[in-house]
Amino acid sequence: MRGFIALLMGVSLGFGTACDVVAPVAESVVEAVVESPEEKMIRLKIERAGILDALYGEYGGGDLSNMAGQAASDIEEEEGANPIVDILAGAVGESDRAMFDANCDLIGAGERPAAFSTKAKEFFQTESVKARCIESGRLGREIVSIQVELNAAKEALDAAQEAPEQP
Repeated sequence: MRGFIALLMGVSLGFGTACDVVAPVAESVVEAVVESPEEKMIRLKIERAGILDALYGEYGGGDLSNMAGQAASDIEEEEGANPIVDILAGAVGESDRAMFDANCDLIGAGERPAAFSTKAKEFFQTESVKARCIESGRLGREIVSIQVELNAAKEALDAAQEAPEQP
C-alpha cells in the first residue's frame, strides 16, 4: 500500500512516477473515447505516411529516379530551367515512389516484394525495414476497415433519408 501511495505522490520507485505510468494509458483511453472514426482514419493515414516517408528517405530513391533527377539538374545548369524535363523527372520520381510504396505494402501483407533492383532487394530484406512495412500494412488495413465502416454508415443514412415517410 505504501508503494502505491508513494507512486501516486510522484516518488520514484525505480520504474517511474505515477505520471510516467498513468499518462500513456490515460492518453490512449481519452484518444479512443474522444476520437471520431474520421479523426482516427486521418491520424492513421498520417502515421502510415510518416513510416513510408521515413523508409523512402532511408532508401534514397531508385536508380532511375536518381538518374532522372540528376539529368534534370544538369540540363538546368547548362541550359536553364526546362519545364518538360522537370515534368518528366517528376513523373519518374513519382513512379519510383509508388513502386516503393507498393513493395512495402506487399511486405506488409506478408508477400514477397516485386523489387527489381539489387538496391531495392537488399533494402527490403533488412529486418527493421520489414518490421516497419508490416506496421504500415497493419495501419493500411485498419484505414480500409474504418473506410468500409464509414461507407456503410453513409449508405445506411442515405437509404434512411430516401425512404418514404410512413404515417
